[in-house]
Parts: sequence; structure tokens; C-alpha cells
Amino acid sequence: MKKLILALLPLLVPVAVTAGIYSYRFSATPLSEALALIAGDHPAMKLNFIYNELGNYTTSARIDTDNPHEALRLAVGLNPVSIIRDGDRFYVEALQHGKYLYTGRTTDTEGEPVVAATVMLLAPKDYTAITYGITDADGRFSIPCDRHDVIARFTCMGYAPAYRKCSGFSLGTVVMTQLPIQLNAIHADARNQTAYPNKTTYIPTPRQRNAAQNAIDLLRQMAIPQLSISLADNSVTTPTGQPVSIFINWLPASAQEIEGLLTTDVRRIEYMDFPSDPRFNGHPHVVNFIMQQYEYGGYTKAIANENFLVGLSSRVSVYSKFAYRRMTYDLYAGASNHDIQHAGTSITGNYRLGASDATPVQITRSESFDNARFKYNQYPVTLRATYDSDKTRTPSASTSTKARSPRPTATSTFRAQPPTAIPTPKASRTPRASSHGRATTISSCPTASISASAHRQIMATPITPTPTAHRHPPPVR
Repeated sequence: MKKLILALLPLLVPVAVTAGIYSYRFSATPLSEALALIAGDHPAMKLNFIYNELGNYTTSARIDTDNPHEALRLAVGLNPVSIIRDGDRFYVEALQHGKYLYTGRTTDTEGEPVVAATVMLLAPKDYTAITYGITDADGRFSIPCDRHDVIARFTCMGYAPAYRKCSGFSLGTVVMTQLPIQLNAIHADARNQTAYPNKTTYIPTPRQRNAAQNAIDLLRQMAIPQLSISLADNSVTTPTGQPVSIFINWLPASAQEIEGLLTTDVRRIEYMDFPSDPRFNGHPHVVNFIMQQYEYGGYTKAIANENFLVGLSSRVSVYSKFAYRRMTYDLYAGASNHDIQHAGTSITGNYRLGASDATPVQITRSESFDNARFKYNQYPVTLRATYDSDKTRTPSASTSTKARSPRPTATSTFRAQPPTAIPTPKASRTPRASSHGRATTISSCPTASISASAHRQIMATPITPTPTAHRHPPPVR
């Protein structure tokens, strides 16, 4: 017996040596209790945390390590808790704070808890994620949040996503339906265009969003086949020339909003022909920009354009948008100054005049541009406030524009060359023709003609040939 014990003793020594300094087994233990136990067993760790702040989270970790930082990371698990190390001190802090606490439990259709399910709290306006939580081994969750009346989204691998409207802070039991998923190979398929019976949706790429300057520039870069954009005035029409109305989040877009639109906030673009939605006010062709909506905050965009090819021309504008809860405020201020001195037209016209009793002549008329000046100053200011509720959106706008435009001036030189005679071909006469013993004389004479290439209309009185008298009676029909 003694020999057997001596033979097994070497096998037990490695087991004792490999045991970690931090060795714990937790099962649905509150995280604050688990950290207090670790800190009490290892005072040299110098662990700092607020006990009540972490009481909403639980841990079922199995810890077996010599590294204190690794032990804390395993204890925290998937809970939204940060671990900061400063020398030999460790600070554990909850990432989520709030005056409200949403609680509940997730189960499957057979009543078994759904472990490690993600619970996202979303804003009801645009489904923006506010905060999140992870269910424990019993399927329970506790999520602090400063918002009320939110939407909870429950997701977990192997289950269909579930949604719950949070009218209170206790969500009760949320049943998730099992959804077996067969994992196949991953194929990247970029779908930037989707056709529906009543509309076509386009999703701009990140490169297109970053490169575009405004809404019209984004449409031009996306090259939507149903749209034609003019290079002269940036007007948007259909390929057949029909005007297209532009909307932003189902509201008519002004020129200031189109210029100040932040292209990186565009989620998708919808094109519709003869939409039935009453929010489009019966417009036959519509482009609707679906934008990221802010719960609070906004942006400011400044634009400056300079042109010096035909004179000094500058345009500067500032567009600012700010949202707070259900109110959205838009402010636009701009200055447009133009002093154009080299814009005009030179005209050259050639006229050919002729008559039956005169020799045809040609007249050349030239009008050359010398100089011109056009000045125009405009200072528009627009303020709009929009109230957005679950059923209606009510915009209210105030616009003020100050314009100053002196009378334009232009000078040109007119020149006309002397008339030049043009040889007239001899008139030809047709032989007489007889019909039933009666004859008719057919006479011909030169006809007055005029041709001109000019922007101004020249009026000429046509010369009508005088008919020749005949002694013979008219022919018998």
C-alpha cells in the first residue's frame, strides 16, 4: 500500500503546481459580489469599483489564471463594464448609467431561458441604438437608461428577432421563437438598387456620399437612369424632359435645403412615378431622400464658390441644422455677389433681296460686341422649424431676401456693307399649250427671296408678280 501511494504522489504534484492564483466558479452571481470576493482574497490587486453600480449585472464565469487583469476580464464577461489598469490599481466601472432600469427575462417557446441574448434599447423615432444589455444564465437582464418609451430588440443566434414596445420599465417574459439557421459560405453581394412595384430604391456608396457636395451632386454621381440633370442650371428632369420634384424625408425640399444637405447622412434615395402617398402633394415624378434623423444635435455646413472667368462672381452660404426631441430647426444664410463684364453677343447677318423689276442685291450686317457690365447682389436668410410627431409633420418657415441690382449696361458697334449686285438668271418662258383649240400663255418672272442668319428679325415685304393679260379665253376644264 505504501508503494502505491508513493507511486501516485508524483502525479498529484503537477496538478497542484498548475492551479492558478485566481481560481473561481460563479453561477448567476451578482458581479459586485464576485468582484468583492476577488478583492477580499487578493488585497494586493488594489481593486476599485462602486458596489451598487454593478449590482444589476451577473456573472457565471469560470476563472483559473495567474493574471489579475485576465481574471477581472473573465469575471466581467459580456457585461457593459470597463476595466482600466493604472499601475498596480484596477478600476471597474459600468458603461451604462441612467435613472430608469429596464428589466425582464427571455425564454424560448418551451420556457427554457435564452442565454447570452442581446437586448438593444432603440429610439422610437429612427431606431437609433441607445444602450444594450446581455441576458444571464437564467435569461434575465437589467439595463439602466435615461430614456423612457423606448423599443426593445431581442436577438440571439438560432432565434428570430423579437421586438417589444416598452410602455413601462418591467418587460416581463419575452418569448423568442427558435429559428434554425444553416450556415453556408459567405458571399458578398452589393445590392445598391432595389425595384418595388411603386418605387425604386437606390443606396449610395460611401465613396459617393463623401465625394458629393450637395443633393444634386449626389444624384449626378449615382447616375440614376430615370433622371436627367442639366449641367447649366442643375435642374432635375426625366429623360423626356418632365420636371422631377425633390423631397427630404417626405417634406418638399427648398433650394437652401438641397444645397445644405449633408450627403453622409443619406441612407437611401427613392424614385417614384405618380406616387399615391398624399405627402407628395400629387407630384407626378418624385425623388425622396431618406436621411438620418437626429434625436438631438445636428451639423453646420459652409459653402463658398468663386468664379473669375467672365468677371468677379462669388457665392457664400452657411446652412445649420439642429434637432432636439420632436423639433428640428434649419437656418440658412447666404450672400451672392456678381460683377460680370465680359458677357455679350456678336451678330453677323447676310440678306439677299430681289424683285421682278430690279437686280437682286446682297447686304451684310455686322454687330460686334465691345463691352458690358452686369452687377447683382443678393442676401437670402431662411429659418424653418419642423414639429415631428408620430402622425404628422408640421413645418413653418420664414424667409427674408435683400437684393440689389443696378441697371445693366452694354455697348456694341454696328456695321453694314454697301449692297452688292447679284447677276440675275434670264427668265425662261414655256411654249404655248393647246387644249381643245384654245391656247393659254404661261408667263414667268423673278421671285423675291430673303435669307438671313441673325438674332434679330428683319421684316421684308414680298414682291408679288403682276399677272399677264391674255386675249384668249380660259381653257376648258
